[in-house]
Amino acid sequence: MTRIIFCSLLLLIFGCSKNNEPLSPNELEGLFEIYFLEDSSITGTQTTQMEIHQYTLKNDPWLTNDDIQFYDFSSHCIYLKGDKSQFFENDTGRYLLFTPFRVSQPFIVVANKERCYIGSFHSLMLSTAPRGPYMDEFDIGCYPRDVMHISKGWIDTVDMRNDSRIKDVLISLDLYHGGISVDLKSVNIIENADTSTVEYVFRIANIDHDNLYVIDPDRMGVDLFHYFTNGIVFRGDGIQFQSMYKKVATPSTSWDAAWFTEISVNSSIERTVRLRGYPKLLPGKYRCDFTFSDPKVEKENRYLSGGRIWLGSVVPSTVETEIY
Repeated sequence: MTRIIFCSLLLLIFGCSKNNEPLSPNELEGLFEIYFLEDSSITGTQTTQMEIHQYTLKNDPWLTNDDIQFYDFSSHCIYLKGDKSQFFENDTGRYLLFTPFRVSQPFIVVANKERCYIGSFHSLMLSTAPRGPYMDEFDIGCYPRDVMHISKGWIDTVDMRNDSRIKDVLISLDLYHGGISVDLKSVNIIENADTSTVEYVFRIANIDHDNLYVIDPDRMGVDLFHYFTNGIVFRGDGIQFQSMYKKVATPSTSWDAAWFTEISVNSSIERTVRLRGYPKLLPGKYRCDFTFSDPKVEKENRYLSGGRIWLGSVVPSTVETEIY
């Protein structure tokens, strides 16, 4: 009996002592959150010096899942419940300039108490490429007031933003939106004389649980369509070719509801675009890709009759082609 009482006292003493200890940074980390580092002198370019778990985080996260309305995993746009000006200094409403403290400041994305990747803030003042995913000064300023955007790292071969742990947590919190997927089906050279004309076919699928509106070249017209994207880029052996054709006069507004096509959930559309303005394409093997983008529409104009306008950009997988 005496032994049982003694063991119980030890358990009580050490149990209380453990509960009174300050929480470690790992214990503070929650479901989906973004943290800054405790050491504010560390820059984004220095974050390769230690493993991600070795950094000490600030006690309070900068952004939490409580701040988020939903996360679009196709474009990595974070739709906020409120206005993003509360997260940034020097936010004028039309553009944003990071403070010197924010430029190249690292952040760590945490999902279910696991550190997934290190990102950083990138500014026009920096001449170096960001290491890993990043939030860009210009990008943040151009996106709508309720949307943050995390970009893929310039030199990343693996897109760390697509970490399955992040996706799983967002799904568990009912914050995950699949957005769209874009597949480049084919690329054909229609003419290759002094200048070249290229025809490419792509498919857009709605993998979201909302009906989505996307820019449609059939409705907008090829000329205007390429105001938003420069079309196929041919890459190979240190050379790159793309169309020099681009509409000079911009539309009177950044968007027009008539240009969009609604894609219902689990549906897709396929479109063919013929684009001129390429230089004569030299013989060789090329990797072909393009960026599909939608304009950055403010919240009050984003919801049309059957659904919402999808925001952001997607780069589909490449197609190989050879020119003889």
